Amino acid sequence: MSSPDASPTPKQILRHRLSVVAAILVIGLFWMLTKWLAAQAAFEADPGEAARSEFRIKTLDALRAEEKTKLETFAWVDRANGSVQIPIDLAIKLVLPELRANKPKPAYPIATPSARSSRSAGMREILLRKSAT
Repeated sequence: MSSPDASPTPKQILRHRLSVVAAILVIGLFWMLTKWLAAQAAFEADPGEAARSEFRIKTLDALRAEEKTKLETFAWVDRANGSVQIPIDLAIKLVLPELRANKPKPAYPIATPSARSSRSAGMREILLRKSAT
């Protein structure tokens, strides 16, 4: 038996800390499970939720079908201006060679002052202020 004055060994400290962490994890998982079960019960209790869910699914399916049609077909966007819609794979084939031929350029010239010139300009300003006073 160990005496009451004996300090715990590193192994005992580690075991104690791991048991505390495990207890916190179990409590957290239990709390998350109860929240999830409560949300599931609330979802099932609302009879209108199933209808709303079904409506959202149908709307999303219709939107995806419309997007797929726009990506895969030819159509007039604005006949008066001569604007057309073409399939995306054809558009890529037409634009890619042009993009490969033109290398990227900066949109505007970027002029960054050098560290030395900004430091010396700041010193000049300080000296001018001191001489003016």
